Amino acid sequence: MKREVKLFFPVDVSSAEEAHELLAEVGPYVDVAKVGMELDNNAGLPTMVVICNAHGKEVFVDKKFFDIPNTVGKAAAGVTSFGVDYFNVMALGGKRMMAAAVESAALRAQKIQVKRPKIIAVSMLTSMAYDEVVSEAGVVPPVLIMMLQKAAMDGLIGEEVLPLLQKLFSADPADQLKYVAEIVLHLTNDAVEVGVDCALSSPLETSKIRRGHPDIEIINPGIRMPWDPPDDQRRTATPYEAVRDGATGLVVGRPVRNPQGGRTRQDVIDAIRVDIQKALAERG
Repeated sequence: MKREVKLFFPVDVSSAEEAHELLAEVGPYVDVAKVGMELDNNAGLPTMVVICNAHGKEVFVDKKFFDIPNTVGKAAAGVTSFGVDYFNVMALGGKRMMAAAVESAALRAQKIQVKRPKIIAVSMLTSMAYDEVVSEAGVVPPVLIMMLQKAAMDGLIGEEVLPLLQKLFSADPADQLKYVAEIVLHLTNDAVEVGVDCALSSPLETSKIRRGHPDIEIINPGIRMPWDPPDDQRRTATPYEAVRDGATGLVVGRPVRNPQGGRTRQDVIDAIRVDIQKALAERG
C-alpha cells in the first residue's frame, strides 16, 4: 500500500527573521517545519508557530521530552496549547512517561477544542552507533538480555557467561546493526503500546519497524543523498532506501541547507522527491 511521504525540514537558524527567509525559499517544497532547540530558545515557540503557519507548513516541535511522567505530561499539555501538529518524546523515558504525554495532550486538546498533536517516539538518535549505544549509554540488546537471563536460570556462572559478554562487546558489523535494530524495535513497541502515533528511527531500522507495525507513521532522519557527507550522523541511508523500507516521513536538513556539488536547494529537494517516487512505485 502506498503512503504519503512528508518532507520534514529543520528550520535550524537563530532568529525569526532568518526562519522567515528560509521558509520563504524552501517552504513551497517541503511539508512540515521542524522547530528545534536552537530556534525555540532564540525566537520562542509562539512566534515560530505563527511564522510556520503563515508559510502554510505543519509544525513539528522537536522538544524530545525526557523526564518524570508528571513533568512530561504537563509539558505535553503546554505544547498542545500552541496548536502544533507534532511533538516528540524520548522512548527511553519509558511507557509511563510516554503514556502521560499521550493522555495529557489529549485532555488539553479536548479542553481547548484543538486537534491533538501527533506524538513521535524517538528511539535512538541517528548520530549514535553501536559503540555509543552499548558501551557508553549502556543499553543492552533485548536478545542478549534474554540470553543472560537464561544463563542465570540454567545456573551458568563465571567463565561460562563470558562468551555472552564477548558477543555483546565484540559484535561484528552485521550483528551491531542487528542489535541496534532490536533495541529500536523494543522501544518502538513500548511506544505503540501506550498510543504514540509515530516512530522516529534511523532508516536502517525502518524495515524491522514496518514489519512489526504496518500502520504506524515512521519518520527517518539521517537522510543523505549519495553525494552528501554524513556530518555527525552515523546511521544513514538515501531517501529511496528509507521509503522503500516503509518510511512515511523524511527529516532532511543540512543536505538542503548546504547543497553539495554546485546544486541549489531546489535541485536537492527535486532529487529527493525523485527518490521518493521511485521507491513508492516499487512498493506498489
